[in-house]
Amino acid sequence: MSSGYRVEALHLGALAPGRALAALADAFAGERLELLVRADAGENLREVERAAREAGLQPVLRQDTYLGDLRDVGRPATRPFTFRDHRDVGPAGTLTALGACWGPAAGPSGKGHAEELEDLLTFAAPGGGEPDDSLWRIAYHDGRLAGVTLAYCQPASPPLGTLLYLGLAPWARGRGLGRALHREALWLLRGAGARVYCDATDVANAPMRRLLREAGCERVGTSTLYASDGRAPAGRAAHPATDPARCPGAPRSLLRVPLRADGGAAGAC
Repeated sequence: MSSGYRVEALHLGALAPGRALAALADAFAGERLELLVRADAGENLREVERAAREAGLQPVLRQDTYLGDLRDVGRPATRPFTFRDHRDVGPAGTLTALGACWGPAAGPSGKGHAEELEDLLTFAAPGGGEPDDSLWRIAYHDGRLAGVTLAYCQPASPPLGTLLYLGLAPWARGRGLGRALHREALWLLRGAGARVYCDATDVANAPMRRLLREAGCERVGTSTLYASDGRAPAGRAAHPATDPARCPGAPRSLLRVPLRADGGAAGAC
């Protein structure tokens, strides 16, 4: 897997955002750099997006974020699936299942399947320890691999549930199985103690957006993932680099850096 970098915070001082990000891209040429820009960056949104383009980062994923309440979620009335745990099938089995959902193309954020799985495992280990994959399930319908749901309870008060990924194999789509799988995932999160549900989906993913609305979720924001594979655009001069934290191996999580023009970095969830 290729190595990469992420920025946890970017303190700009007098340096323009585009120049700062370009410096990072130049300093780590040949390695992936990621930036997740939330639409709630307010008046600085256009500045941040322009800075990303100036640094050679391209938009690879645009998502809507939804928030819902799990307190009234009940046991699904219709349960067409059987499940196997991620720990049972192992990383290779989960990777095979994800590949069945994604097909031969790159994963959701534009990376190879193995790198996408590495990201998902890291999201489930926010403290850098062992990932909490206890709620990861491979779904089967009539004995056939049908889909994947990677549920995760974030340490929060009240407990916050999220789906790192939910998807169906192509053959299983259009049969109402997506709704059934989503209900199973929410029931799983509820049983694990989560009371609030936060999720995100590609703005073009109409079926998933419909499932979220049916589950009573409210759209609360939009974000765009920008990424660079390290190849600087021709003719762009190199800039002095800052010193970001190295992310060992593949980039382990999406970059979360809503920038402010006042020289600071705002927090992001």
